[in-house]
Amino acid sequence: MLWSADDGECLSTYVAASVATFSPAGDCFALGHDDGSVSLVGLPSGGVVRSFSGHTSKVHIVRCSPDGNRVVSGAS
Repeated sequence: MLWSADDGECLSTYVAASVATFSPAGDCFALGHDDGSVSLVGLPSGGVVRSFSGHTSKVHIVRCSPDGNRVVSGAS
């Protein structure tokens, strides 16, 4: 879930997301999912702007590069 730190309001819900990380600029975040996919979510809309596939199991880690141009993910 995506929450507002100001008032605690739930802004969006994401199904089967196991891990998340914000981009360095804070304009998007990456979600790793139980089905092995990764989603890039734009802010402030909270909508998925790009999806990645390739893992065959649950994603355990996602990270953005310091310049925000790459996303790395790992699964078991």
